[in-house]
Formats: sequence, C-alpha cells, structure tokens
Amino acid sequence: MKSGELETDARVACVRREGDRCTSWLLTEGSFLRQAGQVLVSTKSAVTGAGATDLGVVTAAVCTGGEAVRVRAPAELTMNGSPSAGARNGDLVQLPTVAAPETPPVPREPGPIRFRIEPPPPPVQASTILGMLPADAAAPKLAARVEAEDFTGQGGGTVEVTAAKKAASGKSLLHWDNAGHWLEWATEVPEAGRYQLLVRACTAEVRALRKLTINGQTPPGTEAMEFASTGGFSGEADDWRTFLVAAPDGQPLVLELAKGKLTLRLENVDGDSLNLDWLGLARL
Repeated sequence: MKSGELETDARVACVRREGDRCTSWLLTEGSFLRQAGQVLVSTKSAVTGAGATDLGVVTAAVCTGGEAVRVRAPAELTMNGSPSAGARNGDLVQLPTVAAPETPPVPREPGPIRFRIEPPPPPVQASTILGMLPADAAAPKLAARVEAEDFTGQGGGTVEVTAAKKAASGKSLLHWDNAGHWLEWATEVPEAGRYQLLVRACTAEVRALRKLTINGQTPPGTEAMEFASTGGFSGEADDWRTFLVAAPDGQPLVLELAKGKLTLRLENVDGDSLNLDWLGLARL
C-alpha cells in the first residue's frame, strides 16, 4: 500500500515528521514501512506491532518480537528499553532476533475483582474567546513586538524552537502541550497609554486555553483565554492567524500601560498544543 511518500504492508501505519525529519513511526500487523524509498523498519515476517521515536541522541524502538529486524536509527538505538547490540549499516541497525517484551502480571489482592467507573472531569470553561483576524487581513501596526522564541523564562515544561514552520516570522515555538507550562517575555512600552495585545499563533486542536499575566497581574477574563483552531500547526501550509485578546464581553481588551518594561506571561491551562510566532502591542 502506498500513500504519498509512504509504503507499507501493515494493517495500520503512521509517521510523524518535523520538516523533512521523521520523528516517530508505528505499524501494526506488517513487516515493513518505507518513507521516500528509505526503510524505517523491516522484518522477516509480519509483526503484531512496532514503533520508534527519534529523541535526538537515541532512537527508542519497541517491537512485539520478530526476526531479521532492521530499524532506521541515525543515533544510538534502544529496543524494548535495552541498548541494541545489532550490526549497523549506515543509519540502519539490524537485529537477528527481537524477543517480545515481558508483560508483568497486574498486581491485585485476592478475591473478586472490583472496579469503579467514574465520569471524566468536565472540560475547562473558557473565560473569553479571542478574536481571530481574517487570514488576508493587513498586518496590524504595532508599537511593540516580541518574537515568541525570545522568551525570557519558562516553567512546567520545555518548548522547542524551530525554523521549520511555514510562513513564520523567523523562528517559532512548538511542543507547548503540558497543562501548567508557562512562558514569559519582556518588552518595552514606548509611551504610557491604552493598548491592545495581539498574538500570532496556530493550532490543530479544537481549541487551546491560555492564562495571561501582565506584570504579575491577570486581567479579569484572561484566566482561560480560548484560541480557536486555525486548521493546523503550519507544518505543511501557512496556518498562522493573528488573535486579538478580548474581554469577557467579547470586546477587545484595553490595557492601560505605563511607559517602560513590560513582562508578559502565557500559561497552558488545558494541555492542548499551541504554536506561537510573536506577541505585539497595538496603540489605541
């Protein structure tokens, strides 16, 4: 079966890419997976399942067991949690056999099995829905702007800075997908006055919620601001959109700012991913 650059005999297969680099793959009930003619994995006969993630310094692979297993691993390779002792030929590592990983028994107390089903927690409610400017809208005139990659601090996670996103202004941020993960930026307000805050972002999620803090204070209604889906993460196409921070009534949030240093912080509220390009202040 072929789909674009992918070729496989698996029942199910998928590949995740960042630019031209394959970052992870998996297959079920198959014996090979190739991308643009390059082998990602092959086995003597079909395996129940296999997968791998490129972590940079090591490729972590798993396999339910098989013979003559070949895995593409530009760096070191681990298989089922252990360092691989296979023979290397370029980026391919060949293992004569891979034993199925041991599955430990589920510990439980003697007697009948008891279980409880609980409903999932209710979704976090958005405090406001940000305005999304039309894709063809003219670039807003900004009094101050800071690139997303120029953050001065973060906590609760680690973002990745990349230059691979389509139509980004220089570099951008991705992998901002842990609840509680915050990012902070510093910029200068050129003169005291009334301003609006704009954010250039993209997401394939239905929505992504972020909390805004300005100089240590959270403006009313910005505790869980909703960024609506832009249709993607700008990996293959320009999915960037400019969002205007809004008050709970849906009107643009007006910020009374003093001249001088300004500290902006955005915190992931719901764990959904959002890529960032820049933040800017527009004078009213």
